[in-house]
This record gives sequence, structure tokens and C-alpha cells, in this order.
Amino acid sequence: MKQRPQQLCIGLANLGYKVLFCQDMKKMDAGIHFPYALDYIKDTEIPNLKICYLLERYRREHPDETLVYYCSSGKGHVYSDYLEKFCELFLYDELDDFPENRIESLIGQIKADRIIYSAHSLKEVIEKNREDHPEITDRITYVPNACEFEHWDIPLKPSHLRQAPFKIFYIGAFSAWLDFPLMLETIQNASIACIFYFVGPNMTAWRGMQVYVNQMAGLGNVVMLPHWDYEDLPFLAKNADAFWIPFDVTERIIHAWDG
Repeated sequence: MKQRPQQLCIGLANLGYKVLFCQDMKKMDAGIHFPYALDYIKDTEIPNLKICYLLERYRREHPDETLVYYCSSGKGHVYSDYLEKFCELFLYDELDDFPENRIESLIGQIKADRIIYSAHSLKEVIEKNREDHPEITDRITYVPNACEFEHWDIPLKPSHLRQAPFKIFYIGAFSAWLDFPLMLETIQNASIACIFYFVGPNMTAWRGMQVYVNQMAGLGNVVMLPHWDYEDLPFLAKNADAFWIPFDVTERIIHAWDG
């Protein structure tokens, strides 16, 4: 699935910039061995966008090339220490505010020459961090998340074909950011009038959410499907009568990190 980092890199490549999308295979999976001698840069369907597996080697072989380093939030920041002294510009993208990532996110904010953020609530996080770390740049820009319109340009189901039981879809990870009490109440109240489909990886093996997941899974109007290939999702989605995004926007705390 092409999420924020991939979308941004594709967009820059389409504008004519040369983009290396870097993957550190050792960090991704300790079981993957990527031989140093092999070709470490792969072409993509986009002429200016390549995938690079050994950025350190690329830097050594192109010492005079100007680099703008873009890093998104999360654990790792694999190349930030190495590239800090080589980059003309270090751009940090604050995508989320998960407690388990806050130390790494703070490091990224401190290092960055520019910061972009994907939600207004994240601006508050950055500004709060700046109170204790005044070196965090105030050159920040709001760039909201987006989707690939061409990929999701599917015809809506005609109104005369929308008949009970209505198919209500949520497509995405089944995880801590969902409002589980709201979902359970809605599904129970809908009874047999609606069937609720959840499509995506299940990331709810934590104490705080499991009680809701167990109750939902036992209801007759809930269908939980595993991860589907991104290319196949429009085929699935065109059968929906409606979609919902039941994210938790309250102060309720049902988090993965609560045990």
C-alpha cells in the first residue's frame, strides 16, 4: 500500500526530482541477507524513483551529489546519524504520536531543518516539544494525508441496489486508534440491518482491546477479513453500501501499550 512516505516520494519523482526510496533490509528483517556485491539500486515503474538498499554505499560512490534527506516518524531513523553531516537539508515528517515512538520522533524533530506534519493535533505535539527543546525548528508545514484517486475511482453502487442488509466497510488496520466502544455499540444497535466488514491486518492482541474484539467477533453481523493486496481492494470496495472510519477522537485510553 502506498502510504505517506511512498506517496510523497512518487509525487516528487513525478515532478522531476531524483528520488531514492531507501530500505535497510537488516532493520526490516534480521533473517534477510542482502549481499553487498549485488546491485543495490532497483528501478521502479517511475523513471526518477529508485529503491536503494545500501544508502551508505551510494553516498560513498556519489560524494559530490547534493542530498535532501526525508525521514518519517517511527522507530529506527536508520540513516539520520550517518547522513546528518552530508545533507543539504534534513526534512522530518511527523506522521503520528504513538507513545512507543516518541523518543525517536523527538530526535527527528530536533535534527530537522524543516518539519512537515500530517494532522493539526501533531502541530501541538511539536510545539509542546519545542518548549523543552527550543532548537526544534519553527519552519513547519501542514501536508495532509491523501489517497490515490485513480486507484479508488470506482463507481458507487446505484441506490436501487442498496438494500438491507447494508454492507458497511472499514478498510485498514484493526488497531489501537479505533473507537472500540463506539463500534461495538453501533454494531449491536444495527442488528441484522447492516453487516460490518473489517478488512485488514489484526493488530489487537492487547488486553485493552481484546474484550471488545471478542464481543464483536461473536456477533452475527460482523465479518473480519485478513489483509488483502492493495491492488485488489477496489474490487472488494465496490460491493459496499457505505464506508466508515471509526477512529477514536476522544480522550479515552484503550492503547496497545496498556499491557
